[in-house]
Amino acid sequence: DSGMQEPRFHTKDDRTREDKALDLYCSHLHERYASYQYQFVMSVTKLDDMEGVDAMIYRDKDPLCYAEVKGVNKNIDDAVTVPLSIRKMHNIEQFIKGTQSGYPPLKAVVIWAFRDGIGYRGYDKLTGFFKSGGSGQSVTRVGALYDIEQMAYIEKQHLRLVKYKEIG
Repeated sequence: DSGMQEPRFHTKDDRTREDKALDLYCSHLHERYASYQYQFVMSVTKLDDMEGVDAMIYRDKDPLCYAEVKGVNKNIDDAVTVPLSIRKMHNIEQFIKGTQSGYPPLKAVVIWAFRDGIGYRGYDKLTGFFKSGGSGQSVTRVGALYDIEQMAYIEKQHLRLVKYKEIG
């Protein structure tokens, strides 16, 4: 049981940023693997908003990993840490373990979408600290169950950083 499902507070801009971040991640992986002798195609399938993670990444037709994209409303250079909620970590773990109905166990990557690029790390490699946090709303919004919650903070130095202009 994945617990309560909440509506995402996603705007069109959030979705555009998410798509752009996923595209950059796939381009970056493609470049990193380009030295291999075979050609392959990276692709992304967005999962339903209520599923618990944002997307599944494929290499050719094979599922490679799950991806969760978190928006960071600043440039890479202006961030010291990036947030990830403990609840979101629990969701990701359901997918990794294969306990999310209908989804195979696969690794997962968390991608933080900054204004000028992305930072990412495999979920199993994340290290950080946690404290109470959330959306920063002092008044809980109707329908938003998670305005105040336990948050993990990962140091930017632990992420692989790619700026948008770095990919050809």
